[in-house]
Amino acid sequence: MVKRKQASERSESRYDIVRELEESNNFFWIYAGATLLFTLILFWKFVFSASSEMLLGSDTIQAGVFFREYITDFFKNQGAFLPLHPPMWNPYLFGGIPPVDSFHGDIFYLPTFFLKMIFPLHKALGLGLMLHVWLAGLFSYVCARGFGLSRLASAFAGVSYMFSGYLVSLVAPGHDGKMFVTALFPLAFHLLNRGTATAQLKYFLGLGLTIAFIILTPHPQMAYFSLWALGFFALYRIIFMFKDKVGVVRTGLITTMFVCAVVIGLLGSAIQMWPGYKYISEFSPRAGEGAEGRSGYEWATSWSMHPEEAFGQIIPLFAGVDDGKDGGAYWGRNAFKDNTEYSGFVPLLLGVLCIALWRKRETWFLLGLGVFALIYALGATTPMFHLFYAIIPNVQKMRAPSMIMFLFSFSFALLAAFAIDALTNLRTDKKATIGPKLGKALLIVAAVFTVKALFATMAGESMMSMYRSIFYSDMSPDNYQAMAGMIGTIQVSFWLVAIISWACWYLVSGYSAGRLGRIAVVGLIFLSLVDLWRVDFRFIDIAEYNRYFPPNLPVVQKLRQETEPFRVMDFTRQTFASRSFLPMNGIELLVGYHGAQLKTYDEFIGGLAFKNLFEGQNLNYQPFQLANTKYAMFDRGMKLPETGGIVKTYDNEVVMYRIPDVLPRAVIFHDYILGSQTQDDLSTLLSPEFPFREKLILYEDPEIRPALSPLSTAETVEIVEHGVERQVYRVTLNSPGLLYVSENYFPAWKVSVDGVDKKLLLANHTFRAVSLDSGTHEVVFHYHWPRFATGRMLTIVTMLASIAGLAGCLFYERRKKGTTA
Repeated sequence: MVKRKQASERSESRYDIVRELEESNNFFWIYAGATLLFTLILFWKFVFSASSEMLLGSDTIQAGVFFREYITDFFKNQGAFLPLHPPMWNPYLFGGIPPVDSFHGDIFYLPTFFLKMIFPLHKALGLGLMLHVWLAGLFSYVCARGFGLSRLASAFAGVSYMFSGYLVSLVAPGHDGKMFVTALFPLAFHLLNRGTATAQLKYFLGLGLTIAFIILTPHPQMAYFSLWALGFFALYRIIFMFKDKVGVVRTGLITTMFVCAVVIGLLGSAIQMWPGYKYISEFSPRAGEGAEGRSGYEWATSWSMHPEEAFGQIIPLFAGVDDGKDGGAYWGRNAFKDNTEYSGFVPLLLGVLCIALWRKRETWFLLGLGVFALIYALGATTPMFHLFYAIIPNVQKMRAPSMIMFLFSFSFALLAAFAIDALTNLRTDKKATIGPKLGKALLIVAAVFTVKALFATMAGESMMSMYRSIFYSDMSPDNYQAMAGMIGTIQVSFWLVAIISWACWYLVSGYSAGRLGRIAVVGLIFLSLVDLWRVDFRFIDIAEYNRYFPPNLPVVQKLRQETEPFRVMDFTRQTFASRSFLPMNGIELLVGYHGAQLKTYDEFIGGLAFKNLFEGQNLNYQPFQLANTKYAMFDRGMKLPETGGIVKTYDNEVVMYRIPDVLPRAVIFHDYILGSQTQDDLSTLLSPEFPFREKLILYEDPEIRPALSPLSTAETVEIVEHGVERQVYRVTLNSPGLLYVSENYFPAWKVSVDGVDKKLLLANHTFRAVSLDSGTHEVVFHYHWPRFATGRMLTIVTMLASIAGLAGCLFYERRKKGTTA
């Protein structure tokens, strides 16, 4: 015992600098500076990239750049100080989409709004991701400190969470909304923790504002998961208040303040969610079964984690990833995989130790939250998901349950921090007998992984064949080939995990036994950092902006010469590397890259597979003609339809195919039939026998009954104005008729004829029409959506009141301290 004490004293004296650093009043700022440096190192390719280069993210390139540029340019032209008046319609995708309602990215999220207003957009997008990786580290550190953990333990939690594979790997797919929620969640959890512990209003006001920002990121599903976790924690605290016989008044007050915080979050985000919830519930493909059934059990369990991804919590990238690096590819059961849920081996190992060392209420809760997140993320892999599907509202309309794994990363980062402080207590507890047992347990873990690494080295192919026979008997030949290509990487990973296990044994057993000082905790922090970085760097890359959005292409110049509005169908896969290249140049697409287009239009084109646009291997011209789609674009060498004009441009790489006999954007009809907006009506509309040039399908009788009229050049439609939120037509008719416009119908669109409001009619399943009398008329379509105006007012009032209340609480607290002093 004396020798152990002397060794401990020598160790502590040798590393007094660590203790002095931890006890410094500037420790937080040192930690903030260090994690900022780590973040810059991780993103060094982007930090030191040329002005024309951007952070590479697949969805960023396919949609994110266009969505943000469309919105940001509008704000900049307004000279906006705050994002309160966004464009309300985007005509360039799927016949028109309301950007706010359909969640066109982080429109109202202030941190990234200011970045986009200051920096070039392609740089601002990358800076926003870097910022939130750093914020995740700061907020998780503060959260750990809120539980009374030491500074070094909290630093471990912060570093492990901010560089978790789950968070950083989202850079590659460009899933910025998920990253924003993941970064903000520890702040919300901290405020709830302190609020329930102290019953102070300031924490709940801060919580409400944080929830509002989480929702405004906007990623509704991730925000929903966050509210689950916050609700679980609030319920856990309230239950133990009753058990500990805390006063009814205090318990009721805390409960009321938590409910108020959630209400503040919902009302504070109403500018996005009030119109957005109605849209998703009634107008998007997820409203009901949709054209492709975007709800139901199969939909809800798509992109679940499977045994391969679960093993990936220990052996990172066990199932591979679709990035073409290291000669491997994803061989799991999802359609593809461009991220990882890896949370780090060191937090996982220490988190398990925490339960053995420190069985506090908070650690049991965090363990339960982590296990819940893992089981939910496994989706259809376990029968438990049937229970979630049946009990939890709206689960049937969500997908990708693996998104919830940020709660697993958060839980085990904190559990590991609890374990570090438990080790500190163990050092000072002379009666503790668990120390030697702990060392033996870690020694066994290290030995087991060493044996596994040896087995993987000697029998890698046999090991993976065994895995296949036990866990994945229906693996396809392509997946088997991809798995075989990953064997070398898996073998290396086993050895790295074994080395990390031995390092953990040395640091943890040495620290708990007193042979090592606080430098051991620093060692654990850097061990976790290195382990996570070896995965993180794989998902950070840069790209030349002009490669995806090249300027002055001949095909664009050709299309811009057109004088009348039209749409284009882009079938290219090589020429235009971004699905949003043409919209970025002001050219409307028949389809696009979104996912929350109007349900009626989604049904019109045939859902995710666009099945109504094809007849076998050939194009079905009718929906193209009805939707004013004048051209189809093909890469050179693609099979083309047999009829129509062809124009070759862009160095002969893209073929611009002219669709024959396309209806103009606005055209007069004098006959219609009544439909009921069912699949049968859509089948009728797209049937070759239906005279779509002579009759419309309406769903209610028009105000003015059309009269048949012989064809006459005297009947004309002139486009006077074709703006985003306002279109004006001058129409001349010989007899009463219908003006059909192939723009999407949406309740926010209103129509007036000669200054008098008229009823806007739904026509041909998804488009617009208005009835007109004979004569010459000015027809004005304008966008007016009271639901957005209401949501904006709720947000403004709630935000101002909450900020004023928070400022009042802080002022009162400061004044009270001054009076007391």
